[in-house]
Amino acid sequence: AGHTLHPVSINYSSNQLSDEGYVDFLEQLLDKYGIDPKYVEIEITESILLKQSMQAGELFRRFKELGIRLLMDDFGTGYSSLGYLTYIPVDVIKLDKSLVDNYLVEGKDDFIDDVIRLVHDLHKEMTIEGVEEKWQYLRLKDFGADTIQGYYFSKPLPAEDAIRFSPSVS
Repeated sequence: AGHTLHPVSINYSSNQLSDEGYVDFLEQLLDKYGIDPKYVEIEITESILLKQSMQAGELFRRFKELGIRLLMDDFGTGYSSLGYLTYIPVDVIKLDKSLVDNYLVEGKDDFIDDVIRLVHDLHKEMTIEGVEEKWQYLRLKDFGADTIQGYYFSKPLPAEDAIRFSPSVS
């Protein structure tokens, strides 16, 4: 329809690990509709990492072979380990809103800056979730976050409004 295309993220749960046909199904859809895989991102959570198995490793490998980016969602909750970042083939780490709420405050925000630098040192991108205020956006931008998302830009939108949405930062 002439609109600019943007990547769409699909949440992938640990329960789906047993669905051995998922990658083939996704590949068929991409082929059928002529969608470049660069417009699809798969978001995984730590629960998949806790079930790290040959099956999960194969799944990650197949997604990467298709050209689909992998994102680790909600990093910093549950059983997060920086060790995961060294061996899981994710492209983007999404820092959970709870860490923004707890550490993006006076006297503690060096922690967020350090996490962003660590992720960059591992040659991965950093997305910060849950930004609601302009000062948070500006501080995270100064820290070098690659992507900043949250209600500061928009609350969830119906699909027809999302197609036309263009964020304005004031």
